[in-house]
Amino acid sequence: MQLQHQCYNDGEALKNIDLDLDVKVFPDGTHTILDEDEFELHQLAMDYSQDVIDISKAALNQIIELIKHNKEPFNKQTVYEYLDQYTKNHKVST
Repeated sequence: MQLQHQCYNDGEALKNIDLDLDVKVFPDGTHTILDEDEFELHQLAMDYSQDVIDISKAALNQIIELIKHNKEPFNKQTVYEYLDQYTKNHKVST
């Protein structure tokens, strides 16, 4: 799962900001946080405000809690529903 800032319209287009952090969830329910080094580098290079840093970390913690407690969209039922929908729409054999 990729963390992104809320979409906004700058008058030219609808945009969003990738907050660098990603969470990979494995079939057994374990997870790993990806790109923490990129997040740290971009804090300085792109001058992230403290609010953006705090919101990013809070969102990451919320996602981890959902994973730990097997909540949507990370519970197996929801994952298999999405997989079923994807395979039907893309004619993928499982």
